[in-house]
Amino acid sequence: MSRGNVPSRPPSVTPSPAAEFDVRDLELTKPTVFRASVNRFEHLNLSQAWSLWLTGGRDDGLFGIRPSMGWLLTGVMLAIVMLIALEKLSTGII
Repeated sequence: MSRGNVPSRPPSVTPSPAAEFDVRDLELTKPTVFRASVNRFEHLNLSQAWSLWLTGGRDDGLFGIRPSMGWLLTGVMLAIVMLIALEKLSTGII
């Protein structure tokens, strides 16, 4: 029996795209704060700044590119500091 136009079966093990990915750019393996683009005083929004701080300088995209999450974290941090100061003032510790 002839097979005609029947496509050949794929191999049982196909390499994944991640296995074929080869990182040769050493710039990508460095922490974000040591990359050349950041060292050229690239503008960072609040979300990127919080992301860098919370990840130890490894990732500036933890909260995305929109600054709204950065504003939220900054507002929460300021509210906490003000509440602690208000409590200390009301108890007479300061």
